[in-house]
This record gives sequence, structure tokens and C-alpha cells, in this order.
Amino acid sequence: MKKPRTKRDMVVYLENHFRYHTMNSWNRSTSFAKCIKVHSLGLNRETADACYAMLDIEDAYWDFNWVLRQFAEKYDYKYQIWQNGRSGGYLVLGQGGSRPSEYKRICNDCLQRNHKQSTTKCGRCGSENMRDYEGIDVFMKPGLSFGEDDDFSEWCKVDLRWLVDIVWAFDKATEDAVQAFIDFATNHTVEEKTIQVPTKIMVAVPKGEQDAIPLD
Repeated sequence: MKKPRTKRDMVVYLENHFRYHTMNSWNRSTSFAKCIKVHSLGLNRETADACYAMLDIEDAYWDFNWVLRQFAEKYDYKYQIWQNGRSGGYLVLGQGGSRPSEYKRICNDCLQRNHKQSTTKCGRCGSENMRDYEGIDVFMKPGLSFGEDDDFSEWCKVDLRWLVDIVWAFDKATEDAVQAFIDFATNHTVEEKTIQVPTKIMVAVPKGEQDAIPLD
């Protein structure tokens, strides 16, 4: 499909675009969206099975989420792509923004952030390898609809082109994100592994014998 250029084609593209809720169905706020449920992607059986197997694997979403972050950064977080639906089966074009972070310091070792400028020791890992933090906080506006009640036939061509550019970029990003997930799924297999996680517990120690029993 070629990017629409004429006013008529742009109106048709926007009016016929799939939409989904930005929050819940009762909120009745919708925006441009894409269904990404595995069964809706038109995959062959082998590829679909590979994708189903990866749905609960956190690593499978690294490139997927990176594509969505790139889209948000491109628009300075004014426009973002969110997952919505009971099982996250829809990607929705949402609105939001960014502002200077309220955090003042960050740990170089574990990346724990702290609100106090005077902090010299990390409260999570105990490291004293702290530095000033100048990041941003990203926020969402999920209650807003996007193009829900607009009559695009009344828009001028300049405004139509502006919105088409955003929605077209959204479509491209969602396609790239889904493809990234598919590529990961078809190039990896799932194995079950048992890992040991160190856990601190409280124990009773006779007085005077604190140093005799190792607690770590």
C-alpha cells in the first residue's frame, strides 16, 4: 500500500483505519490501532506456534519494545504506542509527553534512582558509585481519544497530511515491532531451566554467638 497523497485518499485512509480503546471500553475513548494477536497475523502454523511459545518470554519483547520507544522518541513522547486489551493484543496510538525527572541521583551499578541530590550511597545495593541524574519522566494521557469524532472530509489538506504522517509512522512502527517479535520467535526455542535465587532470611541466634553462625 502506498502512502495516500490526495485529499480523498487521505480521508479514506484515516476514516477506514482500525481503531481500539485507549483505556477500557466503558471509557469510549478510541484511537488508531492495530490488532497484534498471533492468530490475526496471517502466519503459517510453524511460525504461529513459535510465536505462541514466546508470549511469556521477557527477552522476546526487547526489540519489539525498542521499536515502540523509537517511535515515541521521534515525536518527543507527544505521541506514543501502547499495548492494550485483556492480553495486550492491540497496539494503540496514544498521546502523552515528557518532563524533567524528579529524580536527582542514580546508581551506576544497579541504576536505582533517588530523589535527594545529597545522596551518596545507593539504598538498593549499597554502592557509593552515584552520579547526577538528568533524565526525563514520560507520562501518558490514556483518557484522550484521537481522531474519534473528527470529520476528516472537512479538514484542509495540510492538516490531513500532518495526521496521515503520524498514523503512517504508527503503522510502520507496529509492523516493524511485530516483525521483530516474529524474527526472535523463529530464531529461538524455549527451554525450561531451574535457577537458584539467593534469599535473605531472619534466624534466631543465641546471644554471644552472632559471629559463630554465618548468616549469608
